Amino acid sequence: MKLRIRFSKTGRARYLSHLDVMRVLQRSLTRSGAPVEYSEGFNPHMKLSVLLPLPLGLESVCELCDVKIGNVNIKQFIESLNAALPEGFEATDARPASRGAQDIAWAAYDLIFERAEGYPDNAAQALTNLTGQGPLTVEKKTKKGVAETDIAAFVKGAVWERTGRHTVRCRVTLPAQNPSLNPGHMADALRRAAPQLAPDAVYGVRAALFDAKGEVFE
Repeated sequence: MKLRIRFSKTGRARYLSHLDVMRVLQRSLTRSGAPVEYSEGFNPHMKLSVLLPLPLGLESVCELCDVKIGNVNIKQFIESLNAALPEGFEATDARPASRGAQDIAWAAYDLIFERAEGYPDNAAQALTNLTGQGPLTVEKKTKKGVAETDIAAFVKGAVWERTGRHTVRCRVTLPAQNPSLNPGHMADALRRAAPQLAPDAVYGVRAALFDAKGEVFE
């Protein structure tokens, strides 16, 4: 069966690339003793895929990977896998996969934007106006090359809060596919549209994934 594993990636693990994460999962599944299936041929590989790779530097509590596997006791499987996973990773759920990654439409983030020069007192309202009305243009690669795209229409429900002299918090939902946007695109757009509000760094957590109907994707 194809088993869908939900796992968190936090702490120092947020600096691991997608390929590094794949290696971690492969090694940990092997160490756990799970009856994972492999491809045939001269160079067999584990039938494993991560559904929506996380941008480097972000944490997540809703990462998903699919693995082809024999019959297992779900509770025992999760316990064995967690015993094999390194610091920063934790499997929190596993269930048979019922639909494909193409059904993931939105990703919710809880972000901190940091600016060394500091943010003005009215930063939250200014950022609310900007993300709500636009324009917020970024350069995105397309099949025809690089094109400028106004992403304001795709930024959903952004809630801004000034949390300190040098930081603002943003809870926002961004499209996961078609087009695909991540917090880095938001930061780039702010640097172009409002340099006085532009962050030097963005960090935070991906909190949930949703389908096109707004239902949690699992």
